[in-house]
Amino acid sequence: MKKFPFLAMLAVHSKLGPIVIDAPFGHEGPQNAGFLANGALSLLGPKFNPKWSIIERIRQVGYRSADVDNVLITHLHFDHTGGMKELAHAKFFIHAPEWKYATSEEAGLSQGFSKQDYQALGDVNAFDLPKEKDLFGDGSVCAIDLRGHSPGQVGYRFKLTNGDEVIHVGDAAYGVEQITGDAPFGKMSKVTSYNYDQAIASLQALRQIASENPDTMWVTSHDYDLGSRCENGPVSLLE
Repeated sequence: MKKFPFLAMLAVHSKLGPIVIDAPFGHEGPQNAGFLANGALSLLGPKFNPKWSIIERIRQVGYRSADVDNVLITHLHFDHTGGMKELAHAKFFIHAPEWKYATSEEAGLSQGFSKQDYQALGDVNAFDLPKEKDLFGDGSVCAIDLRGHSPGQVGYRFKLTNGDEVIHVGDAAYGVEQITGDAPFGKMSKVTSYNYDQAIASLQALRQIASENPDTMWVTSHDYDLGSRCENGPVSLLE
């Protein structure tokens, strides 16, 4: 049986240095999920290895956690936030509707949110998003509205110096083939969606982008193939 992966990404900006996208695990692993959810995760995925923690992963690609000044969050479900406290010195970019809901009284572990991971952060840029937002003013990273899986789920479009494009979609799709091929959205996508109709609309928008930009590289947070490649250490998407 394939093991369910929990992926983060690191991009290197020519001026801003390393930028981290999501922070699934801190050094304690999935303990932030609570007893029941942690048990379920242990069935879905491999036993947590401390080498998978966000700080260790950053070190494995040649940086220190202190080098990371900017963290981009696709959404605030606990399998994306466990390592946020260990990067608390950085600025966090979070879509405003996601931040509003995730910090509300309604949000809790039963809705997929572990408030202890982010409630004490000092520097949060809760940005508004009409459709697409240039986060750093140079066109290098744009946030894309992909709500549906969660109230304010976003993706991030990266323009590389060689002109290539990478889009990280978080959980707006569980596998790249759902975007570029004809793979169905799947039962898990429906069960985990905050608003299933919005989630379908976001996936259709991604499929439209893919049809118009066939050379775009896609990254999802739980892609089985990419996860298996990363199990023994970080891999470059550009190789």
